[in-house]
Amino acid sequence: MKSNTITGSFFLLAGLGPLVVYILLGGVLDVLSTLQTELIASWILLSVPIAFMRTKDTMPTGIGKEMAQIGLLILVISTAGGMVADSFASVGNMGGREAVGRLTWASMFLGLAFTGFGYYLQEFFNRILSGLLALLGCIGFLAIGIGGVADDASGEMIWPLFMLIMLVLGVTTLRRA
Repeated sequence: MKSNTITGSFFLLAGLGPLVVYILLGGVLDVLSTLQTELIASWILLSVPIAFMRTKDTMPTGIGKEMAQIGLLILVISTAGGMVADSFASVGNMGGREAVGRLTWASMFLGLAFTGFGYYLQEFFNRILSGLLALLGCIGFLAIGIGGVADDASGEMIWPLFMLIMLVLGVTTLRRA
């Protein structure tokens, strides 16, 4: 299997995983308990920093790669925190989930902003796609971290855009293969 195929698959998993786990298996079909839903979603969340790590490793040296490295570090740290937030949610502690989740999800979007800006500077992906990733990261950080958005209408718009961009990054990476 080619390297781009593996990386693209991780992006696709990051985009489709939450949709399948939260909406389909945990919601519509009601196959999974809250504990199972949150645990599986946490493991799928690991695909986000892995996908970005794999792209960062293939970038040529430059300021864009350095920005992407900063973003990756933030993504790794925030993913760990996100797993803690999902652990709180898995046992029904929504207060703990909100307390930890707001900080870690805002940090994740900050990491996406750095990564997208790095891709843009390095011209690693299409400039429009890189710019959209950076813009989504900035908006997500401001909405969740500064604005305090949790599960209201504004917050619900951020996650579908995140999933869509992950899917487009996955398809773009797979096409390189």
